[in-house]
Amino acid sequence: MTERSPLRDSKLSWAGAMPEGWDLLRLGSVARMLVPMRDKPTDLEGAIPWIRIEDIAGKYVYESTSSQGVSPETIRRMNLKVFPVGTVLCTCSCSMGATAIAARPLVTNQTFIGIVPSPRLVPDYLFYLMQASSEHLAAHATGAIQQYLSRSDFEQLRLPGPPISVQRAIAAFLDRKTAAIDALIAKKERLIELLQEKRQALITQAVTKGLDPDVPMKESGVDWLGRIPAHWRTVPVRFVSLTIQTGTTPPTDQPTYFEDADIPWYGPGSFGPALEVGEPTRFVNQVAIRDGKVKPLPSGTVAVVTIGATVGRVAMLKRLGTTNQQVTGIVFNPRIVHERFAGFQFKRLESVLRGLASVTTLPILDQAELASVPVVVAPLPEQAAIAERLDSELQRIDIVISKQAESIARIHDFRQTLISAAVTGKIEVPTEEAA
Repeated sequence: MTERSPLRDSKLSWAGAMPEGWDLLRLGSVARMLVPMRDKPTDLEGAIPWIRIEDIAGKYVYESTSSQGVSPETIRRMNLKVFPVGTVLCTCSCSMGATAIAARPLVTNQTFIGIVPSPRLVPDYLFYLMQASSEHLAAHATGAIQQYLSRSDFEQLRLPGPPISVQRAIAAFLDRKTAAIDALIAKKERLIELLQEKRQALITQAVTKGLDPDVPMKESGVDWLGRIPAHWRTVPVRFVSLTIQTGTTPPTDQPTYFEDADIPWYGPGSFGPALEVGEPTRFVNQVAIRDGKVKPLPSGTVAVVTIGATVGRVAMLKRLGTTNQQVTGIVFNPRIVHERFAGFQFKRLESVLRGLASVTTLPILDQAELASVPVVVAPLPEQAAIAERLDSELQRIDIVISKQAESIARIHDFRQTLISAAVTGKIEVPTEEAA
């Protein structure tokens, strides 16, 4: 790769300079836009794939991962738009710029617009070009509730237009380079998965078997606990807790509860893979507590998401805080249960808690069910030693996971930079690359 010269101003804020000899194209003049029909088919048993955002995973889209499809009769009856092979799908609502190429005729929902290139535009080049302009697209989306780009927005989009031979060369170059980058990312993501599995195995081993491999064992009587040390016992949460408390939401139209606020108020979005709770949804003040609009929970509380898509997620509060009504806090009796031992034990039970939730409109894990969950209780000094060992061992794993995640983020940034540089002519791509 060498610097391409000379360059001229493309007059595109997102593209910067581009080579002399390249055209500046209006997308609507070199491509046809296909906008899906508003109505969703009720019969999705046909052979022509019905594509959603969840089905996009790579450069080409071949099929619906949920095996949904429409029939020719449904297409005729509803006047559905069929995207031909080579159509570049681009999201026009929600997450802007997610892109794929139709590898077979297909139909999509309204998340996408279909861009059918003319002979002046190579589909593979357009695929990368739309990725490079994703931030520009997102910045120009409108809508109070859901961001959206119209057919006209796409038609008016201005793009660099190199000669066809150069478009093919750039696409071939990026195919090879991004494949290598994606393979590296996949290896790092797999490493993170293995480290997380090791992390979970360490927690499970410690909180159900203890630290002494030679200790006598007994059956716990609980299927998902199995055998436990003979001197441990199992009891329901309600027998070893001081408080089991579901949160509340203060009136959001009353600013008096949010002014000069420094008390964290957590919702399901605050719960992630770590034991410690993440960033709060917002902050409330002492007035909200005084008026009974929120219920305070002390540092060390084990909090569980009990309503919604992430039901069963667990985290520990690092300081005095409050939660909304989708989260229930458990304050364990410190004379019986070490708070971090309880936290690790509940973190290990996330999948069990999800399985206990009843499913109606939303998954719900009620207080009574939570209070009946059996937990293991070891002597307090042993609980403290287990928590200390886990803190030490998991910290080392978490440091490696964090470094790998940071590395993946940097590689993603490099990938995007490489795509942008190639499609706007910042780097020289020999035309032999197209061969």
